[in-house]
Amino acid sequence: AYDMETNIAENFKNIYKENSNSVFRFCLIRVSSREQALDITQETFLRLWQNMQNGKKILNNRAFLFTVAHRLIIDWYRK
Repeated sequence: AYDMETNIAENFKNIYKENSNSVFRFCLIRVSSREQALDITQETFLRLWQNMQNGKKILNNRAFLFTVAHRLIIDWYRK
């Protein structure tokens, strides 16, 4: 969770630093293409950024990120 009063960009940067490697590994194991895993990771963090910008309250950043990544991977397999 993050506090609305503090800087959104700073919060995002910290969340990215803490979670980007594990989200990327999660994606890479499931899609086995480095480029695709990077794309999905990027899209996952873009969705986090958009939610933060829109003032949505995210109670568990890690759970949010892995849920989004998981859904994006499912969408990728459907295509």
